[in-house]
Amino acid sequence: MRARIDRLFVLAFAALLAAPLVQMWLRIVPVPAVEERREFRALVDPLPRLAAMDPKLAGDVNGWFDDHYGFRDLLIRINNEINYQFFRTADKVFIGKDGWLFAKEDFNQIVKDAGDAAAAGAIVTSLRNLRDCLARRNVGLVVVLNTSKSSLYPEFLPPEAARNPPSRLAQRVAAVLDEETGLIFIDAERVLRKHRHETVFFKTDMHMNPKGAWFVYGELIKRLSSALDELPPPAKPQSWREDYWPYGGEARYLSKFLPLGEMVAMSSASFGAMKDDEFGKFRFDLGKGAVPGRPDIPLFDWTFENKRDQTNLLPPIMLFGTSFTDPLFDLRLNEDFKAIYRTKSNIPERIVRVLQNLPPDVKFLVLEYPEPFVGLIEYLPVGRNCEMPNW
Repeated sequence: MRARIDRLFVLAFAALLAAPLVQMWLRIVPVPAVEERREFRALVDPLPRLAAMDPKLAGDVNGWFDDHYGFRDLLIRINNEINYQFFRTADKVFIGKDGWLFAKEDFNQIVKDAGDAAAAGAIVTSLRNLRDCLARRNVGLVVVLNTSKSSLYPEFLPPEAARNPPSRLAQRVAAVLDEETGLIFIDAERVLRKHRHETVFFKTDMHMNPKGAWFVYGELIKRLSSALDELPPPAKPQSWREDYWPYGGEARYLSKFLPLGEMVAMSSASFGAMKDDEFGKFRFDLGKGAVPGRPDIPLFDWTFENKRDQTNLLPPIMLFGTSFTDPLFDLRLNEDFKAIYRTKSNIPERIVRVLQNLPPDVKFLVLEYPEPFVGLIEYLPVGRNCEMPNW
């Protein structure tokens, strides 16, 4: 009996040792990968390097093994679940009150930008250069500055994220742009503060939820119509329903074992969004080489051509912005425009090729940046006299 127990113990121990190796090579047990935002270590030419006695080989082997160890993602998720449930801590996310999550990287960038006294002036100068460059082509500039949920809902931040910084960079830029002539400025923070009681951000994602986006981009349409001395296009009928939404980016960064979602007000307008029909047509990935050395990056991520009666539609726009502008299409507000050319990016350099290839029917360029990236506007490569790199 004793010998049988010993053999079972040895077999169980051997199985425990072998299971991670088997999982590493065969991936028998499906485990969702942990979202880490980094490149995994690669092991290149191990045998020739071994023969050459490469002193860095041992470190590369250890790094490769650490990244590919069987059940690694499962063990990380279990550890993160324990930290979330019992200690309310995570590496990449602040775990706030009442289910609110805040990406540490975005929050820390906002705090860092608040201490940069010269940044606001440099950002406004870049925007003035862009405005004047566009004016030469009779194209208007619209700046949409989207706020962050840590700025709109600071009461849900955890104590370790408490702050009392100087005025935020986005606030300083907004104060100047409010008085600036020759451009249209949409201050999303001001728009959303009127509706913050309705919960206009996702709790588990950095973005505005559909209702918040409806307010912000509805304001965009009103301001464009006013600038053109036209009535805005007839508002689309809206109905909102509460749906479970498990796709939050910050929830993914937690990399917990158990899924994490939230109830969100979703719009009926989203049905059929981003699909061709008899009233409109989308085209994707147009043009190449939008960034030097990156031929895979398109000039326009997509375009929309409206086939509806053009009488009550707004003129074509060029939309240069981040994922914060996706809801304009999700809510089918693109149908209020004759055409939209869309470059989805926060990379300032991409605007050069956009300006060099600006479609002739465009009447406004809409430049959108969210608060954590507002500092990048300073690096728009457009000079005082419309000088740009010759890419």
